[in-house]
Amino acid sequence: MELAQLGNAGQVDIVFGQETKAFSPSAIKSAEREARKLGWNPVLSKAHQASAHMGSGGGAILARSGMGITPGPEDLIPKSMAQRLHLAWIDAILKGGVNTLNVYLKDSEGLSALIWLCWRRRPLASIRRRALG
Repeated sequence: MELAQLGNAGQVDIVFGQETKAFSPSAIKSAEREARKLGWNPVLSKAHQASAHMGSGGGAILARSGMGITPGPEDLIPKSMAQRLHLAWIDAILKGGVNTLNVYLKDSEGLSALIWLCWRRRPLASIRRRALG
């Protein structure tokens, strides 16, 4: 389903997207502008630059227009995993809002060394404690 259709459905408040491929500041700003035109407040993570014109990974967390959304602290996610793990706070669901984590795993790898490192190096409980203070 396309982003425009989700917004028109009226039943979706938060969207987690993977593989945005946006790695340049201009591409990220362009994607954010387009999302706002379609009725969403976006927070995008930078994709890994795979070549001069192509990105790999990158995520998007979008809240329906009218909901507050803020990117999570950048120092919580190691730079080597930033194109696959993405934090944001959204003023929705509960009083005081919720912290969200967009996880984009490499499903074709199985339990590879990279996936194992993601979970061993920064357990979610540790991320949650630091995010909540």
